[in-house]
Amino acid sequence: MSDEPGRAQREAIAVVTSVPVAALTTLGVVAVLAVLGLLGLVDRQPQPFCQGEAMAPGDTCGRRGRRSVRTFQVSYERVLDEATGTLLAQRWCLAAVVVMAVVAIASIAVARRRDRRLVLDLAGPGPTYAHASRTAWRGVASVLGGSALVAVTVGLGLRIAIGGQVAQTVGWSIAVLGTLAALVLVWRGRSRGSEYVGIYREGVRLARRGQVRDVPWLAVHHFPGSSATTSRLAVIGETGTVSLGGATGGEVGVAVWQTWTSTALARLAAGERLDFGPLVLTGQELLVGGEAVALLELGSLHPVTRRKEPVALQVTTRTGAVVGDVVLAQVPNLAVLDTVLGWLVKVRVTGVGGVPYTGGSSTGVPPTGVPPTRAE
Repeated sequence: MSDEPGRAQREAIAVVTSVPVAALTTLGVVAVLAVLGLLGLVDRQPQPFCQGEAMAPGDTCGRRGRRSVRTFQVSYERVLDEATGTLLAQRWCLAAVVVMAVVAIASIAVARRRDRRLVLDLAGPGPTYAHASRTAWRGVASVLGGSALVAVTVGLGLRIAIGGQVAQTVGWSIAVLGTLAALVLVWRGRSRGSEYVGIYREGVRLARRGQVRDVPWLAVHHFPGSSATTSRLAVIGETGTVSLGGATGGEVGVAVWQTWTSTALARLAAGERLDFGPLVLTGQELLVGGEAVALLELGSLHPVTRRKEPVALQVTTRTGAVVGDVVLAQVPNLAVLDTVLGWLVKVRVTGVGGVPYTGGSSTGVPPTGVPPTRAE
């Protein structure tokens, strides 16, 4: 644990109450530039050009086909329609960027006000370790992504709409749907406030989305990930995860492993099912998705890599038959599963670097004294 638990708590509280200046500045600059660009287009009229020269009514413009060396003539009206569509697309995109930036800024302001009210709920006996992270940059990323989406779909849609009646319907549909998708992206990616995790002996104090609650370790799923920076925490039965810092992730992983392994065999003996995301362990079998394998027939759990697919954890029988596989990154508390299976049937999770807490304990005596299912 940290040598200065109070310092970690103070640093976490400072993150929760701080102003995300960089994120707000970035969004403000984006909004101001979009407004200035929009104002510059208010009085502009569409002007058709042909090879850099302005066209007059009755003129034609010679163009060369993409896959042909032949030149064809385009009327003034057609070029004027294209110029009108381009100008409309520019105004549309800039207006959408302004709206998205304002939504992101407002969400940060609301989230910060909500976070400041959380400080009183986070006060009291300090945790042994604490960590907090900002979510304001999610809003910035969503605005940038939404802007790119609007630029592509609106530009493409209005270009298509220059054609006949059917083309107009298709083109306008693409533009409108692309804009709506961008707004949804910004809304879903808006800042939800800071995420706080305080580690206590009994569990974690979790603060996110304006709510503070205490979660016991037996209700916690920990995803170590491929590195300390990808460590995540989730509450069993709920969607969404909380990102953890390197030291906090390690502390959470150790606490979850200690608590789960100290009660696992007693819970199994009482008929409970241990939830490991896509894997479920009972006293007699391991459920892999919709398939089940008796513990007495369990052979191995090991990672497999397939091209263009995430690394999977494959489960096989003692004869080598494949029971099924699940995405490795979706399996929480993997160290616990490794330890308990080692106690029960002397089967280990092999070839996975994210099982750092067992320390060889799975070859020792189970803490409850329950004998293993299969002896070797």
